[in-house]
Amino acid sequence: MIPIDYRLTTETKLPEIIQDVQDAFAWIHKEGPGQLNIDSSKIIVAGGSAGGYLTLMTGFRIKPRPKVLISLSGYGDIVGPWYSRPSAYYLQQPHVSKTEADASVGATCVSEGPGSRGNFYRYCRQNGLWPQEVTGHVA
Repeated sequence: MIPIDYRLTTETKLPEIIQDVQDAFAWIHKEGPGQLNIDSSKIIVAGGSAGGYLTLMTGFRIKPRPKVLISLSGYGDIVGPWYSRPSAYYLQQPHVSKTEADASVGATCVSEGPGSRGNFYRYCRQNGLWPQEVTGHVA
């Protein structure tokens, strides 16, 4: 197993995160066989949540394509109405202010958050802002 670190949103936007994954696979294909004694033509990619979304992205962004993709609770359509509108489920949870949300994420690029990033996610889902925060584009 080769775990891949990638920068997190919102400190980094989706194109740079995908580039992190592409860079990791470039290294795996170039260095993996010699350093890890692996057959880089037989790659299985698995991930959950955001990692599940990135798993799906490897299916069309990585060449040669992985042999198997396992996306566990991965995002499919991150700009669909269910993400770009306030979520009834998250609106039933305690309100998160913009100040509280911003305090749960950092200002510099990270691959591991400083603590619970849940307030930021909940704020975005309560306000229909998740696609905008992840991509940097208004949905």
